[in-house]
Amino acid sequence: KTSIYNNQSYMSEATDDYNNKRDTWSSYELKYPDLDDVSPTDWSVMHDAVAFVAGSTDEQFRQEVADRFDIDMCRDYIVLIQTLMANDNNGKNMVWACYDKAADRKLVLLPWDLDVTLGQDWVNLYFRPSKVGPTAEVQLYNRLLSRLRDVNPDGFYDGVKRRYHELRKTVLSEQALVKRYTDRFNMLIESGAAAREERRWSFDTDLFTRELNFIRERDFVAEYIPQRLAFLDSNVFALPAASANATDINGDGLVDLSDLNSVCTAIVNGAADPRCDVNADGKVDVADTQLIITRIIQN
Repeated sequence: KTSIYNNQSYMSEATDDYNNKRDTWSSYELKYPDLDDVSPTDWSVMHDAVAFVAGSTDEQFRQEVADRFDIDMCRDYIVLIQTLMANDNNGKNMVWACYDKAADRKLVLLPWDLDVTLGQDWVNLYFRPSKVGPTAEVQLYNRLLSRLRDVNPDGFYDGVKRRYHELRKTVLSEQALVKRYTDRFNMLIESGAAAREERRWSFDTDLFTRELNFIRERDFVAEYIPQRLAFLDSNVFALPAASANATDINGDGLVDLSDLNSVCTAIVNGAADPRCDVNADGKVDVADTQLIITRIIQN
């Protein structure tokens, strides 16, 4: 687990001073298994991963990153921290795990301590719209995440965008996400737990002498989430608009029924013809036929 921000937690530099008889290396803390149960441990897995991200060329990174990191988890992690505006979870507050180094040294990552999210700021718990407002973008300071975006191996970041829009139909729909939070706020309020916590912690130094008010927090989150999703939809995870050429499936210079038939045939047959993915969302479905029909009508 990363506990502080430094060049190692950002994966921008790898020092060689790790000691397998210690439960810390630079900004990293060993959480499991306990050092008393597995002494010595093996920091080389984490060290080598950091060294690779920090020192590899773009071509090396492109060729090897999927062998060293769980790419699907990296994709989902970017979606998660951008959706929640989790500014404090892309250097510090990250958990790295390797299930069995003898079988696969590939690392997965998970967030830790998601208290600085949805408009909260770790600087004096103060709301700074330019940093944590619903229309701010999480800056990917972690070099693995930023290189995955910039180098874009195997179209990684296009996959991030498609994954986000896929989840927007289910767990990241505005209704589902707001309900997830308000249901739990309401449970705390109705049970009396919120009032107890407000009495205990309001104006405490842990809250920088601010009042704790669960109803106000609930209403803030319910307003924040729709604005956040709208911003991500049209900015951070915006899919490229389909061009006129994209709807000309057979490349004959015309957009007509033959192009529509090609897409319909691909849908029926379950074919993964990239030409038929008109909206470039990673799948061929009715949405692609709708774009062709619109183009035919416009013509």
